[in-house]
Amino acid sequence: MSESFPPDAPPPAPQSDPSPAAPWGVRETLLGILGTALLWLGVAVGMGALALVIDQQSLLFRYSLLFAAEITLVVAPLAFAALTGAGAAALGLQRWSARAFVEGLFVGALLWGFTIAYEALLGWLAPEAAAQMHAEELKQIEVLAGPWPLMALAAVVLAPITEELFFRGFVFAGLRGRLGFAVASGLSAAFFAVSHFMGWSTIPLFMIGLGCATVYERRLTLAAPLAVHAAYNGVSLLAYALTNP
Repeated sequence: MSESFPPDAPPPAPQSDPSPAAPWGVRETLLGILGTALLWLGVAVGMGALALVIDQQSLLFRYSLLFAAEITLVVAPLAFAALTGAGAAALGLQRWSARAFVEGLFVGALLWGFTIAYEALLGWLAPEAAAQMHAEELKQIEVLAGPWPLMALAAVVLAPITEELFFRGFVFAGLRGRLGFAVASGLSAAFFAVSHFMGWSTIPLFMIGLGCATVYERRLTLAAPLAVHAAYNGVSLLAYALTNP
């Protein structure tokens, strides 16, 4: 039996898709990725020149390189949000809720557990590969070597904000409206994994990317994937501190 409405009452409007899609499309997203890669290259060249006068192992040089590389990630998202007139909402910078943040923290901890299980399985099947993966992880953390508050600021605050703004707020959202969730989440996760240049850690990094896209899709706020990223990096940093006193 079909539902009827009073003759003077219009039928309810169809609900719009609540997905985190952005007004820019696939072409604009790819241009943003290319532009960001060129900015990264410019940072590398500039820091290479700076290395001629500053010790590459110094805290100043390492953190200057890190901060410059991370900041390049926010250029394309902010530029496209401004050019399209979509503003911060298109980047997921709205609906900040404690529930979304707590869910993200939980998912981040689960993904860290997945990484540990993956590394253990790899150690059983291919010990040399597991050793290389562990070396990759240590190298990533040792780049941050310095005062613990500074390390926490870089790993738990700066990296999650800039990387989630780019990979989820810009890349995933730009692909989501045209390609659907499955393809958009997979591609954004692949870009995220490859950008870290960690060969044997690619699968865990890809899973982190999928987890971040999934909670973003669920909660429609960047707070959720940001919490995933922050929790994962925070637990990794804490584990490193406890095992390397």
